Amino acid sequence: MNVADGIKDLVKDVTDLNDERKKDANERQKAIAKMLKKFAAEDVARAEEVGVLKADANKLVKEFVAEDAVRAKEVGVLKADANKLLKEFAAEDVARAKEVGVLKADTNKLVKEFVAESEVRSADNKKLMEDFTAEDAERAKEVKTLKADTNKLLKEFVAEDVARAKEVETLKADANKLVKEFVAESGARAGYIKDFLSEVDADMKAASKAWLALFSAKIKKEAPVEKKAASKPTAASKPTAAPKPTQVTKSKETLSGEDLEGKILRLIKNNPKGIKVRKMAEYIDVSVLRLGAIAHKLLLAGKVRKVGKLYFPLKK
Repeated sequence: MNVADGIKDLVKDVTDLNDERKKDANERQKAIAKMLKKFAAEDVARAEEVGVLKADANKLVKEFVAEDAVRAKEVGVLKADANKLLKEFAAEDVARAKEVGVLKADTNKLVKEFVAESEVRSADNKKLMEDFTAEDAERAKEVKTLKADTNKLLKEFVAEDVARAKEVETLKADANKLVKEFVAESGARAGYIKDFLSEVDADMKAASKAWLALFSAKIKKEAPVEKKAASKPTAASKPTAAPKPTQVTKSKETLSGEDLEGKILRLIKNNPKGIKVRKMAEYIDVSVLRLGAIAHKLLLAGKVRKVGKLYFPLKK
């Protein structure tokens, strides 16, 4: 083998390596695109969760209105004492004073509507009324009890309305918290994707630089060799092996029972010399992009620190 043949082989090796690098870069781009689609799907899912919360709040309000209508029917038997009842109701529940005012103005109209609906449905309710005959006596007793306990019932209504108002406020707070978490996670993912792309670019440049240096060194070593000695390659003509990466201490603890953030945090703590996101993927069966997003979130939360591409536990 002469120098020209050696150079041709080396150029071929470099070309093959570049093709592999391009293929690897394409695969990484596909992985990034796939992960972005996954992020978009998660965003849509969270938006749907927010929509479900809003729908539940609206449904709860409708249930309150429906229950108020049922209660209005029960209070209808107290028509003679309507003015006194409205005054007591307004004094006991300031928060519902506006609703009571509307009820006072519409009481007669509501009674007329109930009577009209009863007349329209009377033909269809004959059989139903026969079935209710046995229950009428018990309901008459319940009406008498209701008259005697009107004030107590109204107080219970007020207490339930306050509790439901608190539930609505809790739903609103949960929805706002969910939106804030969604925004924070989106920012963390965007930051990690930017760092990940920078790392890929840096790796490509470092690889190109290393192979150019290796190519130059090989040419310098083989140039003065005579044709007679060219048949057997010397030990000096062999390319110098690339230095092995620093071994990362593996965690000996079982991490399967912890949540993902806890796994990553413990893995970083078990590697005080630093660990890359790609190395984390060897210990945790999760995509590199997702691991990077969570590691970046821990960094923003001040739970870990980062130097270059390595994540370190906080200094004691």
